[in-house]
Amino acid sequence: MYEMVSDNITDNGPLYSVSESEQTAIQSYKYQDVTDLYWDIPQRVWGVTYKAIASANQALAAIEELGNPEETEGSKAEALLCRAFGHFILANTFCIAYNPVSSNTDLGIPDMEASRNGS
Repeated sequence: MYEMVSDNITDNGPLYSVSESEQTAIQSYKYQDVTDLYWDIPQRVWGVTYKAIASANQALAAIEELGNPEETEGSKAEALLCRAFGHFILANTFCIAYNPVSSNTDLGIPDMEASRNGS
């Protein structure tokens, strides 16, 4: 998905025929809403990234439930890193760039610092 919105792509116009499975590439390239249901689509990036964040939150909740033993410090650090990276990917994919003038009204992403069960 990211390749199609980079400068590493060329619009050949009607030179080549486009199959139905390539519509995702064309829609991404033209910054249009993606209507395909293939794996490399914005909806899938959104869903699987939040699943990864939820997994990190579950690991953090389990570590806390164990009383934060010293031998879990590495696992806790990795879970925190994974959660932060997931939010980074989502923000860079779905949010507009920071603007100090409009940042109070610009939409962001849901920040999932805890799992749904409140841990």
